[in-house]
Amino acid sequence: MSTMVSESLGLPCWCSPVILAGTAYPGDIVFVRYNTVYVIVRRLYGDTYLAIPKYIRGLGPWRTVISGQLKRIITTYSPRSIHGAAALAGAKLEKTPQFSTNVPIVKLSDSDLLLCTTRPPLSPLELLEAERIAPGVWSQVYRFLNELADCVKPTGSLLQGSFTSFSDVDLIVDISRPRCLSKLVEFMEYMQYRSRSPPTADIVVVSEASERNIPVELVRRLLRPWTKLSIEGRRVSLSIADFNARLEPLRVIVETSKVIVDKVVDVEPYQQTLGDFPAIAVTNDGSYIVIYDGLFVPLVFEGGKLRVRGLKACLKKGDECLDAIVIGVREVATFIDIA
Repeated sequence: MSTMVSESLGLPCWCSPVILAGTAYPGDIVFVRYNTVYVIVRRLYGDTYLAIPKYIRGLGPWRTVISGQLKRIITTYSPRSIHGAAALAGAKLEKTPQFSTNVPIVKLSDSDLLLCTTRPPLSPLELLEAERIAPGVWSQVYRFLNELADCVKPTGSLLQGSFTSFSDVDLIVDISRPRCLSKLVEFMEYMQYRSRSPPTADIVVVSEASERNIPVELVRRLLRPWTKLSIEGRRVSLSIADFNARLEPLRVIVETSKVIVDKVVDVEPYQQTLGDFPAIAVTNDGSYIVIYDGLFVPLVFEGGKLRVRGLKACLKKGDECLDAIVIGVREVATFIDIA
């Protein structure tokens, strides 16, 4: 990454034309033709990434040096909302063997791309830049996270340089390192002891529920204390990703049926495969849960006895067809709850 290029364009130090950056990490921001903003989810193959369109140029409270005013086009990260945002953004779509539907993509070899990228631990320069963009806020968050702070990266408005006084702080924990996975577990235990009611506005809960056709009270149970924080009055969201796994070409193939399965399963906690996309967990009966909707990941990551309602599927591993349940599709209401 060239700091001189970033400074000359008035951009955060981690942003530069894509010709100068070779890899995109989960949560990275890509400006396409400088008028559409995408969030990187994972690599599919080569320089092709699954990416969610989040903003387009238009009237809105967000502003960046490179694109001017931005209008948000996605309300939640439900499959239905992502599909609608892709249509509004005119996103490139691609159907691969790993997905039963077209997904929005970004190719880093395309022209007129700007990539804002970083990976934990942040360098001293990046830490200074985060504090410059979110003065006072970043240092408070960093102190609150304590030892977990070296395992997180900013995404959202902080990473793209459009942070305002009303912006949330969006963070991703890289669980690919054993130390970070261990520190996350310690943080989870601390937050669950400290508070069992995450500070989430009713409008957010209702929106998450309506997008998925699930009850509001279920969404409240899914929003875990360690994922939705309030630090000095600032809302902070925490999600997980295995950066190493998401950089590998996607090889998981899931064949989904139209048969609905509703059953109770036991899940061991802290499964690292839940940091990939799709997130995958093995149950104690040997079947698998395949999750395409991040709302359900934290509860499964905590483990325990869970009620799972999804579509019966086959998880392909070589010549084997492993029993699986798929969660997070547009066609039918699927969910995971505490049993």
